[in-house]
Amino acid sequence: EFFAERLSTRNRALLQALILGGQEGIRPELRESFTITGLSHVLSVSGLHVALVAWFSFALIRRVLCLSYALALRIDLRKTAAFLTCIPVVAYACLAGFQVPSQRSMMMVLAFLFSMILGREKDVWSTLAFAALIVLAVDPHSIFTISFQLSFLAVVGILWLSPKIFSVISFQAYEVRKGLLYRGYLYFCGLVSVTLSAIFFLLPVTSFYFHRASLVSPLANMTALPLMGICILPIGLLAAACVPLSQSLADFTLAVAAWGLDRMMDY
Repeated sequence: EFFAERLSTRNRALLQALILGGQEGIRPELRESFTITGLSHVLSVSGLHVALVAWFSFALIRRVLCLSYALALRIDLRKTAAFLTCIPVVAYACLAGFQVPSQRSMMMVLAFLFSMILGREKDVWSTLAFAALIVLAVDPHSIFTISFQLSFLAVVGILWLSPKIFSVISFQAYEVRKGLLYRGYLYFCGLVSVTLSAIFFLLPVTSFYFHRASLVSPLANMTALPLMGICILPIGLLAAACVPLSQSLADFTLAVAAWGLDRMMDY
C-alpha cells in the first residue's frame, strides 16, 4: 500500500519485484524491455539481490562495531560482522516471500558467511561446492532448473574468468597507486571484469534457454547494476523499514529510490 500510494504504475511494479519479489505487476512489454537488454535477472529476487543485501549489511555492521575501540580489541570484527549479517540475509529472504530462487541464494550467501566465520573465505571453490551440496540436499531436482544453473554457473564464471580479465584491463592502474582516480579506475575495472565474466560464461546457457543473445547486455549491466546496488535496492529497503517509524523519512527515502529507478530505466 505504501508503494501503491506514492509511486507511478511502472515504478511500483518494478520496486515490488526488486524488493518484495512480486511479479504480478510486471507487464509483458516491460518484461520484454529487460529481456532484450539482458537485465531480466534483476526482476526476480535471487543471488544478486541477496548478495547486495549481505554486502550492504556486512559493511554497515562492521562500521558500527568499529565505533567501539574496546569492542574492536576484544572480538574479531570480520567474523562477528559475518555472523550478524546472517540475520538480515534470512530476514530479506523471508520478506521476499521465501521463494525457491531466494532460498537458494540465501543458502549460497550463508555458506560464504559461514566460511568467513571459520576463516576459510579465501577457499572460494570449496565454499561454492559446499553451497551447491546444501541446495541439492534440500532439493536434488533443482540441478535441472534454470535458476540453479544460471546462479552457480555465473559464480563459476566470475571466479574463473574475472581475475584474468581484471589483470589485463587494470595494468595501467599500477602506475598511480593512490587517490580517488585510482580507486575509481579499479572499481571500473572490477565492474567490467565481473560483468563480462558472468555474461560470457552464461552465453551458451542463456542462448539455449532463451534463444537470444543481447549485444548491449554488458553495457546495460554495467550501467544498471551499480545504480541498483547503491541506490535502488538498499534505499528501497530502508524506505520499507522506515514506514512504521517515520512517515516523512519513509517518503523521502522512497523518493530517492524512485529517482534511482528512473535513472536506471532512462539509461
